Amino acid sequence: MVASQVVQKLEEEGFKVKISDGGIIAYLHHRTPSRAEIVDAVPELKKCPMGRVEEGVLVEFEDNRFLP
Repeated sequence: MVASQVVQKLEEEGFKVKISDGGIIAYLHHRTPSRAEIVDAVPELKKCPMGRVEEGVLVEFEDNRFLP
């Protein structure tokens, strides 16, 4: 799965998305989503490390395949 597919799936599920140096930041308009919500939207992200950041949840990718 490439970055554009992940971004598209998250956006279809109602998430806002930003590309960062470490991966993709997923957020909702009014709150920070949970890891479970992100994995429910894109099950392929289950094995990716995630952490909360100021803007939302950073989904990290080791090989930088999701960078622009």
